[in-house]
Amino acid sequence: MISSRTSWPIWATELAALVTGVAAFWLAAPHPVAAHGGPPLTRRLAFHPSDPDTLYAQATFGLVFSRDHGMTWSLACEESIGWQTTENPHIVAAHDGAIVFGLFRGLYRSSTFCDAELPEPSLERVPIISLDRDPTSPMQLYAATSLGSFENVVYASGDDGLTWEPTADRFEVGELPEEIRVAPSAPRTLYVSGVRLEPRMGFVARSDDAGGSWTTFDIELRGAITVLLGAVDPNDARRVLAYRRYTDEADALMLSENGGETWDDVASVSGDLSAVAFAPDGSRVWYGGEDKGLHVSSDGGRTFEPQFLDLTIRCLAAREGELWACADNFADGFAVGVSLDGGNSFEPRFRYREILGQIECAEGTRSAEVCPIAWRAIADLFGIDAGAPRAGDAGTRTESREEAGPLPLDAGGDLGRISNPDDDEGGCGCRVGGDRADKRGRLAAVCVALASGLWVRRRKRLGKRGSEQ
Repeated sequence: MISSRTSWPIWATELAALVTGVAAFWLAAPHPVAAHGGPPLTRRLAFHPSDPDTLYAQATFGLVFSRDHGMTWSLACEESIGWQTTENPHIVAAHDGAIVFGLFRGLYRSSTFCDAELPEPSLERVPIISLDRDPTSPMQLYAATSLGSFENVVYASGDDGLTWEPTADRFEVGELPEEIRVAPSAPRTLYVSGVRLEPRMGFVARSDDAGGSWTTFDIELRGAITVLLGAVDPNDARRVLAYRRYTDEADALMLSENGGETWDDVASVSGDLSAVAFAPDGSRVWYGGEDKGLHVSSDGGRTFEPQFLDLTIRCLAAREGELWACADNFADGFAVGVSLDGGNSFEPRFRYREILGQIECAEGTRSAEVCPIAWRAIADLFGIDAGAPRAGDAGTRTESREEAGPLPLDAGGDLGRISNPDDDEGGCGCRVGGDRADKRGRLAAVCVALASGLWVRRRKRLGKRGSEQ
């Protein structure tokens, strides 16, 4: 008889063989570079409300930030502040430089980026789907919950996210908020968009008293999965852009000029529509997507024209004289760039291989415990020397971007891609290709051996059991 302490159940052996076999196939086959189980992407940007040189970017592998206007960047690994590998959290920069971010498991705040705190215990394990800041009062923040079996509510903080209180009015059970926006010209005017489960319908809700009461307007989904807010005109609190998000069809950009009561379709965007941003003076508004690049409007969003098509747009953030964008680090040659001419051209400000390192954190912090291992994996992925001194903070290295020389990029015309396919360090299938392919081959061989061994072991045990019966 086989001892129960040393034997594996048949299902466990088969599962292990299957998993290792699939791993062997995955490792041996060519595939895009991936981090933490998914492709490395930069999804969101946030500006420090009082320090124009400090920027934050939410990436799929952690929080990257710069203290010198995007010239140098440091990393806080996602494990240190509690992000899950499958999450794409909203981030807001507090007035004191802390980052407030919403997760599926609650609302968190991090001032050191070495760990994170849960400032409101009642929001633990409550999904926080979206955040925004009052631009006229930077310490005033808002957060929206989104839980199917919960009366969702907007929470407000007047002290930089240190404490939070629910606003007076709540959404009905089954109304799932997706985005929240503050109207810059009337900061007590808030918008929330989302989807109602029964009957299934999109909606945009408006509050003119900072969440004390809401007026909800239904929007037909027309086969879409939800409605997402884009941006509010900085000069007109009643002019709002939103879009219907589809799975297999082109997203539909919509404009309301009466505070959400009625909507007109103004653009159809193949692929995911990723971002909408107004210029601070309202003179222009942009939208961007992963397939069709950047489009611009000079009439408040009624009509758009292509501006920079051959560029992947994953986020947009505008401030005086600057339009910042998240792009595809590998296809476009940079992950974060800035335009100083209203979107006609972009200057690269961040590429993944330029991360200075994981920030220094004191012993006993979450970051000191888990991030060194994560940093080595990230450094290997992007071809960074992980043995170099870690960053004390972004913006402290001795050699500036200007001293190091310009990035080797080639703009391909007014609407061309900013990239350099011959740059071995800037593309996806080059710097990490050879070495990582060899490593994948060796790992694949090990996995095949493990799979074969497990399978043989199982067959032998089945045979032995058969002979004992």
